Amino acid sequence: MELGVLYFLLILGFLSFIQRLNLKKEVIALGVAILYGLTDELHQVPFVFAC
Repeated sequence: MELGVLYFLLILGFLSFIQRLNLKKEVIALGVAILYGLTDELHQVPFVFAC
């Protein structure tokens, strides 16, 4: 769910400030959203094992 929301917000940001959206910018936004999602999940792993 977080991934979709972040991707949507990044696309809105591109459309608001750059006014153009192409495949390259969509791939960048998707990559950032995926990397953020993975980093967030990996960050929470030690807390899961500690419980």
